[in-house]
Amino acid sequence: PAGTGPTTAAPATTESPWISCLHCNDSGWDNDTCPDATNAFGTTTLCSRTEGCWAYREENTSDPLGPIKIHRGCGRDDLSDASCTDQKKTENCATAGDIKICRRCCDGAKCNHKDLALTGQGSFATPTAHVSTVVLM
Repeated sequence: PAGTGPTTAAPATTESPWISCLHCNDSGWDNDTCPDATNAFGTTTLCSRTEGCWAYREENTSDPLGPIKIHRGCGRDDLSDASCTDQKKTENCATAGDIKICRRCCDGAKCNHKDLALTGQGSFATPTAHVSTVVLM
């Protein structure tokens, strides 16, 4: 009779461990296309889904008239950007010497376009401490 035979489950779909991110390095001068890259920008790279896509803003604080460089791609090893956590989805900035680097990540394909704004005003969030007290009597 119909409907009494073995059933076959649909194959499970697995999400790729990779996402496509915009990839460019800006020299900071007027003719560069990296700062204004849209999600239709032609150059991409594959980044791990855990790592996410990143945008970086780099400036020399001792030269206020110097160029501001924008970089887009995977997380930078020198900044330990191996995962795109909720905290890193907002702009974070750090200064080493005269170089100020601001960065921000996102977790969708080609999400690191010009609308992933970097103003240079972000800061590292202050860690929250959770304290538990136990009283023994």
